[in-house]
Amino acid sequence: MRIGQKLKRQLGFLMSVLCAVSLVACGTKYADAPALLEPVSGTESYREVSVGDVGDLKIAYGSIVPTEHAVFWTTQVSVAEVLVDVGDYVEAGQVVATADLEAAQKAKQDLEESRSLLVQKRELEVQKQQLTIQKLNLKQAGENQLGDSDSAAKTGKEIETEQENANYDELLYKHQLADYDDQIQKQQEIIEDGTLKATASGYVSYVRQFTYGNQVTSSMNVITIADYEDTYIQIQNTTIKDKLLEKYDRYYTIQDGAKISLREYAYTTQERLTAENQQKYPALRMQYEDAQKSAPVGSVIAVYLVRDRVEDALYVGNDSIYEDDQGSFVYVKNGEQREQRYIETGVSDTVNTEVISGLSEGEKVYYTSEAAWPDAYEEYTVSAPTNYDSMFYTNRYAIADTMRINYTSPYEGTIQEICVSNGDYVQKGDVLLKVRTNEGSAKLAEMRSGIEDMKENRTKAVQAHENTLQSLQQEKQATLTAGQTPLATGTDAQTATDGDAEEQANPNLSSMLDVDIQIENLDFQIQTLDYTYQLKQSEEAYTEASCNNDGTGVMSICAEQEGEVLDFWRDTGGKLELNSDILAIDTPVKEKLALYGGNSKVANGTPVSVQDEESGKTIQGIICGSNGITEGTKEEYYVTTVGDRVYITQSLTDDSRMYYVKLDGNASVENMTGSQIISYPLISYSDVYTIPADALYTEKANSGKETSGDFYYVWKIVDGNIEKQYVDAAISNSAQDTSKYKKGDVVACIFNGISEGDILAGPVSEEEE
Repeated sequence: MRIGQKLKRQLGFLMSVLCAVSLVACGTKYADAPALLEPVSGTESYREVSVGDVGDLKIAYGSIVPTEHAVFWTTQVSVAEVLVDVGDYVEAGQVVATADLEAAQKAKQDLEESRSLLVQKRELEVQKQQLTIQKLNLKQAGENQLGDSDSAAKTGKEIETEQENANYDELLYKHQLADYDDQIQKQQEIIEDGTLKATASGYVSYVRQFTYGNQVTSSMNVITIADYEDTYIQIQNTTIKDKLLEKYDRYYTIQDGAKISLREYAYTTQERLTAENQQKYPALRMQYEDAQKSAPVGSVIAVYLVRDRVEDALYVGNDSIYEDDQGSFVYVKNGEQREQRYIETGVSDTVNTEVISGLSEGEKVYYTSEAAWPDAYEEYTVSAPTNYDSMFYTNRYAIADTMRINYTSPYEGTIQEICVSNGDYVQKGDVLLKVRTNEGSAKLAEMRSGIEDMKENRTKAVQAHENTLQSLQQEKQATLTAGQTPLATGTDAQTATDGDAEEQANPNLSSMLDVDIQIENLDFQIQTLDYTYQLKQSEEAYTEASCNNDGTGVMSICAEQEGEVLDFWRDTGGKLELNSDILAIDTPVKEKLALYGGNSKVANGTPVSVQDEESGKTIQGIICGSNGITEGTKEEYYVTTVGDRVYITQSLTDDSRMYYVKLDGNASVENMTGSQIISYPLISYSDVYTIPADALYTEKANSGKETSGDFYYVWKIVDGNIEKQYVDAAISNSAQDTSKYKKGDVVACIFNGISEGDILAGPVSEEEE
């Protein structure tokens, strides 16, 4: 251990200043000590001119992941059964799930009826738009005949607006019609086939855990398939919304000591536009420029993003450079003196500047710093670059041998009878509980009342229609009576009121009223179509509610799968709300080792070690999938193009996140007895220098906050002197989720700024302190 080095260096520096003064007196001209640009704490020294990389650098982290293919229905479907489990290998085209055909037939029928209503109404609305334009043309012709050019011009603009509205309505109609046709076709395909097929070959990495009812939409994955033969780099915690790569001009990683170029693995323009429109942004993807290059699946590599950066360049620290009218200069150590020397500079970053000419490697230049030399340190020699894994340790795992199905109430009401208890094993079809719902006599009476109200309102609408027709006929008759003012009916055709009775009536008024009568009849036909459709829907809903309902409204909720009843804490007489949680059933599936994931994201293919604490034996495996993310999480979107349409989906779960582990070889979860320590790498660095984290220092950015603008440095010992050396670095350590296990050593990974054999002022060991 060395103590008091700062004092020795300061005394040495003072002696050099005294020598410089004496030599100046002898006639040799050297520059005075430079005036500092900002006040500092007084640390002054010399630092070697070095060779390295200079320019803007950001280090991101990318997981090497298998391509995951989302498998989903492109319309809403009630799923009958999923035929695969996480870890299963499937071939492209293999059936992985089946649909409820009865539900698909009902959905198709409803869609066809809605489409028919749309077509019938559109035919009438087109006629109505044509008549409206016809009436406006009559009105404009009459205004021109009367010599009222201002009114005619105004009416002309109304005609243009009506034509624009008609064009827009036609486009909207075609879009709606195409959407209905697409949905009907999809339901027909489900009816004809009733299956969902694998879109690629690979290993199942996710299976949807269904709630009661098994409904999925086109935004929900049913399964995902991981293809380990087709991999790419997924940048962690970054989506295409961040536009990260646009800020840099080159991207690479380091493997076997060489810089390997990377490029963006871009989504198509249509996929990006769809993501932007839906505000659902997938992860940023990259790939090797050379398709022959690769890294192990599951590894996490450092991705270097650079801009305006030169490699293997001569450089000095920015704290050594001064400016005057002649340019940039530094103070170079010359024996016990220092001389002012002008230099030509190139690229700069936050801490260093490239030197194009004026200096040579190894020369020492003057610098000042706010940082104080360490008072006590041990010399630490930098070893050769190596690969380093930042590990995560946990003892939180489970043996997943079931899939949990959460049941929610399809009714609102009161629990009348409980038929099972926690721990009971039930078969498909067993009654779980009975609910006295609001769909008893009171509910049915309410629905009947609603239907009667609808019919009563229809009777009123018919009478109102007849009254309007009669009024229009009377108004038309009035216009035909010579010298008689038209009756005030409130129609658009009326041209004379109490205030302008003396004004001359439009000569085409009678024809305009004929058009009004036709428009009124069309409006009534449209209302009739809506009434007929809505009445049918209401009567069908009443029939469904009445089915097997004796008026008491007691409904049974039955098991849709076999399994063990869990999380059932309801009591007889308790209230149930629609879609409220009731219980869960764990249905048997193949055994899997499951790790609790929390908020972390662990890539498929990540290597996992399972070590028995007692025997010390280790089983290897990989992360092979997960149970998904909770609904509402704005991340981990899958983008799939089917034909000319883009779908953005998610793998969802109602439970806490779990990651599944596939064990190597013949290893089985049955071999796991007692306490286990499970570990996997969070980040894998290649060809980096590792030093004790205590030997790395942080210099604050101007804001004084810990931001991405802060930078790192080390104290480097050169010829017995301590020099401040800036470095590109990252703090890395082995983490854990329990205090039971000892943490790994905290280290600093250095990417640029030091070399093998450099001696650093490292931390003092606890024994010596």
